[in-house]
Amino acid sequence: NDSSSSASESSSENDSDTEVEGDESTKEQEDKEDKTPESNCVEAEVNTQQHCEHCRIRQGQQEQVTPRRFSRGQFLLKLDAEGVYQCAVTGLIFEVSKAATIKYSLLSWSKYSDYIKEPWIVGGPIFDVTCTPTSVLASIQFPHTLCLNDHLSDTTFKVFHFKKDGPEFEGSADHSATHVKWQVSSLSPVGPVLQNRDPVYYHGVVLLYKVISDHPSLSFRVYVASNNDSFIKDVSKAVKLSSKKFIKIDKPPCQKLLQDGKKYRLISEPEAEITPEEIVFADDSLLKVKSYIEVYLEQPMDFTLSLIELDSEEIVWKAKLRECDWIQHMQNDNEKRRRTGCIKRRKTSSSLSEDEPYNKQVKYNYITVSLHWSMIELQNLDNPDLSPTF
Repeated sequence: NDSSSSASESSSENDSDTEVEGDESTKEQEDKEDKTPESNCVEAEVNTQQHCEHCRIRQGQQEQVTPRRFSRGQFLLKLDAEGVYQCAVTGLIFEVSKAATIKYSLLSWSKYSDYIKEPWIVGGPIFDVTCTPTSVLASIQFPHTLCLNDHLSDTTFKVFHFKKDGPEFEGSADHSATHVKWQVSSLSPVGPVLQNRDPVYYHGVVLLYKVISDHPSLSFRVYVASNNDSFIKDVSKAVKLSSKKFIKIDKPPCQKLLQDGKKYRLISEPEAEITPEEIVFADDSLLKVKSYIEVYLEQPMDFTLSLIELDSEEIVWKAKLRECDWIQHMQNDNEKRRRTGCIKRRKTSSSLSEDEPYNKQVKYNYITVSLHWSMIELQNLDNPDLSPTF
């Protein structure tokens, strides 16, 4: 693909994902504000680094701030003064020299797959960021998904920066156990990449989606992934576009690290049909179609899933799945449908009430004609030769 066509793709994505203008009134923004953010934007499953025995996390001096959320996964921060601020949802850290309005959204790495080649690999989520005024945004720190352990000093990070004239790999200012710092040069799609090395360890998550069906059997999609917001958003989008209907089952993240190139096996107790039985873990962030494992049980029951690393036979992740994990969600879904039905019925009733004067007039005319006909019949009884006239 030439850079111009990719640039237009990036531009169209940015246009669709950036609808909140800086000069909009507060009321207009509130009208656009997403009242059900969980359906439109994807948060990291958890901060898995906080639970990693190898990562030594230093608490920074940044202030935690919660952004406003808008349709299509938009985030908006209004910062009142100079300082360093961390988004409580995405983990992004912004350094500003004075008051600023920052808008940002998650993007998919798959749009830029033609540009990420060896020796570079994806290191974390990619974002589209804008700032008003632009000059006050000094630096951005991007969350990464890696466990650097003893490789903190010898890991090479860069920032993939997609501009109008094509991609650039810009040097990072610094990196820590959780973030990659970048001095802002200009604003457009940006995300962390790192130079491939062996081994590469990831903080991992297991994403579970249950198929909703009238059949009593249980069927699940299981995604084994790095804790990358862009990847998680891609999976969420794929599930929503599927011909089947799913509900997400929330479970804790991986207890152990995922290693690139290692083999893993998913097992069930009691036994279930699992396809495929083994996988070789790789970060699929650049792929449009994400691989997953299918789990099927013919009879509904509680069961336990475990992810095993084959070489060491260590349990990397384990979770108990119970009927209550999805039955409440289905009840809530049914309640929403019931309320929607009630609203539709109320609308139908109100629309009928608009015709009420007409119905009353028809009824009145009917009564008038009936009375007139009755009077004629009475006249006929008194005078049989009299024929009815109108």
